[in-house]
Amino acid sequence: MKIRFFFLFLSCAYWSFGQEVKGQYFDDLNLPCDAASASYYQETTKTNRLTYQRIKYYWPSKKLLSTATYLDSNWGKYSGLALEYYESGKLKDSSFSNDTGKIMYGYTYYETGKLLQHVTYGIGNYFELHDYYENGVERVYSYLKDGMKESSVIGYDENGQVIPNYIFHKEAEFDGGMEGWVSFLQKNLKSNTPNKNKAPIGRYKVMLNFLVDKNGKISMARAENDPGYGTKEEALRVINKSPRWKPAILYNEPVKYRARQPITFVLE
Repeated sequence: MKIRFFFLFLSCAYWSFGQEVKGQYFDDLNLPCDAASASYYQETTKTNRLTYQRIKYYWPSKKLLSTATYLDSNWGKYSGLALEYYESGKLKDSSFSNDTGKIMYGYTYYETGKLLQHVTYGIGNYFELHDYYENGVERVYSYLKDGMKESSVIGYDENGQVIPNYIFHKEAEFDGGMEGWVSFLQKNLKSNTPNKNKAPIGRYKVMLNFLVDKNGKISMARAENDPGYGTKEEALRVINKSPRWKPAILYNEPVKYRARQPITFVLE
């Protein structure tokens, strides 16, 4: 028997729907649920262009949250204009993608209606981003142009002064990076769990999500699925045993971060 680990963090979650599915409820973590515990309701329709229109609502207020047209039912790429709203009805985000799914530009707004962020994309990996305080002063300028291996970031305080060593955004990570995280899992995960529970030969993938707080502490771990044979329980046990992580950074400050982590048991 051997166990393999797959490491992935996502800022948002994706689900597939068959053509017959017209609606589904989601909780505050964007996980499918029933109407009684829902925070959102989503309707999906296959259009004549073989694309999928997804309209999402706040629940139970039924106020519009977002609308977009996707190129497939995996929600990986969308085409045309995508809009997102605050529950107050004010526009929160708008972006436009071409027919191949490449995002061309996007605007994000404060609930007051003032511009928060503007980003444009060009050929290859080119992009240019401007982010603003609510008083209109630029907070972040970031760009990636031809010949650059990584993006350049300049951060400003509310008086327009440059902040040295500014970090715009950075995902939470295990203290020790990918290598340290895999080592922790290998040392602490009971990889023979499905075998002990007489599972047939195969792959048993558990998708977990958990919160990394501002101090790097892990909490609120949940399994999005249960392949059985004790795999869900074992995966949760190890996640909850994890030492502190390096917290996520946004606007040069530590923030709470919701992470997703698949753990796959392979019984051969």
